[in-house]
Amino acid sequence: FEDGLRKSTRRVRRAYRDMNFSPGKERFHALRKAAKRLLHELERLTPRAHGPRGALIASLRRLTAVLGGENDLALLRLRLDRQPHGGGPAAIRRYARKRQRRLRRRAIAAAKDLFSGRGQSVAMIGN
Repeated sequence: FEDGLRKSTRRVRRAYRDMNFSPGKERFHALRKAAKRLLHELERLTPRAHGPRGALIASLRRLTAVLGGENDLALLRLRLDRQPHGGGPAAIRRYARKRQRRLRRRAIAAAKDLFSGRGQSVAMIGN
């Protein structure tokens, strides 16, 4: 099991590094998928985790929730852009763009905390 966790951890780290190098909707989505996979593996192995592993699971849940909101807004913006006549009221498009930027900043900060070693980081996997 630990080898699988380490592999999933490497995937999340790689997705995080790629997102930092070139942030874009595809990179954020790749990080979300990798983080969700690691989260689900941890939840299956330690369904009632407490202590450091429980805190790590909570951090991954927060990250995937923020990334999920960002992804929803990316899809909404894509759908609005495909609509005739500019995709609805300009205020909706501005709000979606502003909210998506805010969620991206939150996701970057949450991922940075998760991978920097501050708090409950993925570095503790395997312990």
